[in-house]
Amino acid sequence: MTNPPASTDKPDARIKNLTMELLSDNWYVLKKATFDYLRRDGTWQRQVRECYDRGNGAVLLLFNAQANTVVLTRQFRFPTFVNGCADGMLIEACAGLLDGDDPETCIRREAAEETGYHIRTPRKLFEAYMSPGSVTEKLHFFTAEYEAQDRITAGGGHAHEGEDIEVMELPLQTAMDMVLSGAIQDGKTIMLLQHAALVGLRTLSDPVPAQARPAIDPRVCPLCGQGNQCAMEVERETGVAQGPCWCTTAVFDHAVLERVPAEARQLACICARCAATDSSLP
Repeated sequence: MTNPPASTDKPDARIKNLTMELLSDNWYVLKKATFDYLRRDGTWQRQVRECYDRGNGAVLLLFNAQANTVVLTRQFRFPTFVNGCADGMLIEACAGLLDGDDPETCIRREAAEETGYHIRTPRKLFEAYMSPGSVTEKLHFFTAEYEAQDRITAGGGHAHEGEDIEVMELPLQTAMDMVLSGAIQDGKTIMLLQHAALVGLRTLSDPVPAQARPAIDPRVCPLCGQGNQCAMEVERETGVAQGPCWCTTAVFDHAVLERVPAEARQLACICARCAATDSSLP
């Protein structure tokens, strides 16, 4: 075990005498780099590297927390076909190159083209270099929740670009089983699925940690701030069944209320501003 090298004000202090030679510019750019590299022992070493520059990209895991499902794609990938994948078909999360767009714009575009889903609120998770030994590409990782009505086309990609993409909706557990069985072998997809399994789809849907949320005082309406009494106390004192605070009923929909602590859903507002009660919510 060794200590990390001392930091330097110059990010390129370990590299000098760099020259770049263009090898190919047919599809993307392949270059040969020759440079002197400062080793940890203080000596300089001449090194030669080839790097393939295809630009940066973005990848998205579509999920439905209520149904506990994810949306993936399946398409032919020639490099896998010549390296052990019998049919060349790879199951992946929706992804694409930035092509001059910012990462969020890119992933909205790719999701519509590949899966047919209109993305409402993508959330960025992290960035990662996927093959740093030879490829410059950095990927921006996103998740986004979907509902059935968000699918506005069949997807499938652009036929004139050679794309022939199958859209797959799977339970998250099924997708994880496919990772273990080897049916899913795409690195970026495995990273997103592992993250989803680690934190849970409901956490992806509502990423604010519970400890970061303000504490709920059952005697104060969480929206209007007026004094309240717990519904159970009111029922006990008056004998009249009580519903939740009208403010809560008016603003939160059922999906949100499912994530609100039970005590916040059992408020019976007794202030003049929120005199009405509503028993339609769970």
